[in-house]
Amino acid sequence: MTKTPLALVTALLASGLALPSLAAQQSQGQTGMQTQQQSATAGQHNGGISIRVGHDIVDAVDDIRENVADLVGSLRESGEDMGLANWSQNEGRLAKMEETLQQEMEHKLDDKADRTDDSWKSWITGDDYKVTVTKQVNQLAGQLDEIAKMLDGAKGGKMQQIVSATVVDQVDDLQETVEDLVVALEDADGLSINNQHLQDARKRLDKMEQELDRNADLDDARWSVYATGDQFTPGIQKNVSELAQTLRSLFQQGARCRCKHESNRPRPCPAHVGGAVASCFRRSALPIRTAQAVGTPSHYSAELPGRAAGPC
Repeated sequence: MTKTPLALVTALLASGLALPSLAAQQSQGQTGMQTQQQSATAGQHNGGISIRVGHDIVDAVDDIRENVADLVGSLRESGEDMGLANWSQNEGRLAKMEETLQQEMEHKLDDKADRTDDSWKSWITGDDYKVTVTKQVNQLAGQLDEIAKMLDGAKGGKMQQIVSATVVDQVDDLQETVEDLVVALEDADGLSINNQHLQDARKRLDKMEQELDRNADLDDARWSVYATGDQFTPGIQKNVSELAQTLRSLFQQGARCRCKHESNRPRPCPAHVGGAVASCFRRSALPIRTAQAVGTPSHYSAELPGRAAGPC
């Protein structure tokens, strides 16, 4: 019988005892790496949005505010020549709008922008950030809507080419800054933006950019006819209205049915996408007493037992 040398036995025993220790160290090391990775991920996506992305969004909103203010200023100088009706009244509305843009809204955005890193982290992870941004964007959309209404039906034939060129440049700048906002929002996962709305906004803005580029590429003779003709104002009105709709769509989450179904959870309502109003209640045990379409297919009223009529 062959005897195993004592030194070899001792070495084997030592290596056997070392294996559990090595395994424990490897396990601890992997756990430590996972913890570091989770911490890094939490630091980058704290609240779903970084300081850089949050600041890009605020900058884009502020740039839109400045461009809207510039457009309002030009309209105050050229609105009468653009054919705006009730000019004295509309000029007063534009003056008030310009004051809001240049003072009230600018001060609010400046206050938000002039923050330290710590205060920014606290702000962008709280509810106030999205509320503030959404309110500002919707307010800008409302102002553009008001401008579009002023321009609706106007046909100016007294425009100077230099003034027309300024207005077109401002609409072009506005289109670019709205696109900058869309790009920033695409990086802001924590704001729960509807991706389909962002894609639709991209398509609208790309189409508008192509139209603006076509006008910019006109030769001098054709540009003169366009810039001083009665189709100039309707073209600007169309662009401003589309920009207003694009801005307003960014924070919309899509229509949701608020009715009580068997699961007691809101689910997409077929009525909201063009189906019959009654289909909203097809799985509900509650009978419908009345259902009335109001405005567009996305707004319905339904009176149920024990509930007042209201948006579906």
